Amino acid sequence: MESLSYEYLKIYMLGHHLGTLYLKPEFSISFRFFQRNKQSML
Repeated sequence: MESLSYEYLKIYMLGHHLGTLYLKPEFSISFRFFQRNKQSML
């Protein structure tokens, strides 16, 4: 039971971390830049 709640906590923290990264403007700018580079590479 303890390990299950620990796994849930890890997943929740990971999702929260990704959410804060997504809300950061510099991250979204670099992500868009990366997507554009990926499209030009294809």
